Amino acid sequence: MSSPDITEQTLQEALGKAMKARDRDAVSVLKIIKTRIATEKGRRKEVETLPPDDVLKIVKKEIKEIGETLDSLRKVGAGDRIREEENKLRVLEAFLPPMLSPEQVHALVLEVVAETGRDNFGRVMKEVMARVQGRADGRVVSEQVKKALS
Repeated sequence: MSSPDITEQTLQEALGKAMKARDRDAVSVLKIIKTRIATEKGRRKEVETLPPDDVLKIVKKEIKEIGETLDSLRKVGAGDRIREEENKLRVLEAFLPPMLSPEQVHALVLEVVAETGRDNFGRVMKEVMARVQGRADGRVVSEQVKKALS
């Protein structure tokens, strides 16, 4: 399911498969994403479909919210709900582009440092984050930039 471009169509197809498989957790989370997409299209007016980057942002936001919910559920020990949220998380993570390895992030950081210089952490971070396009965690990038600039 994972591809560089997540579209409304790929989500709709996944929802159809989840419905046929009677996967309640997948159906639930995919309907939430569809609702968020519809809301965003309504805010923009006269937009028939959202660009893949915007759909990806919506999916990532939901992943973050599920992660926060999981943290809360683990604190109170709600076992059944934890499994449900983990299933939802797994469904959405399948839509994310493949993550860069630490070595790939390091190479990219070194490339950006060579281009921009060692004098501005913020500028290096901004450029690296623009190039990774969500394929690396910001904390990992930050650590690599700090190493490269020290």
